[in-house]
Amino acid sequence: MGAVRRRASEAAGRRPDSGLLLVHDLRDVYLSAQETYVTWLIVHQGAQAARDRELLQVSGECQLETELQVKWLLMQIKVQSPQALMV
Repeated sequence: MGAVRRRASEAAGRRPDSGLLLVHDLRDVYLSAQETYVTWLIVHQGAQAARDRELLQVSGECQLETELQVKWLLMQIKVQSPQALMV
């Protein structure tokens, strides 16, 4: 079964290392998104301390959006990693 999958991947123009490169890129973007999430958390805490309603709303929305991106990236890593490692 593995040989068939390898041949099909080669026929489609995919190389074994391309899956690993994708997982590596996903990892890098995931770490950047986590850093962004923490930054929005810090801004949100500052907005609470300053009682800045507008900044509180914006930072809360951005924090939620970034959290969704982090979850999506983690799901992609979970899906792509086994495929990349099994080639």
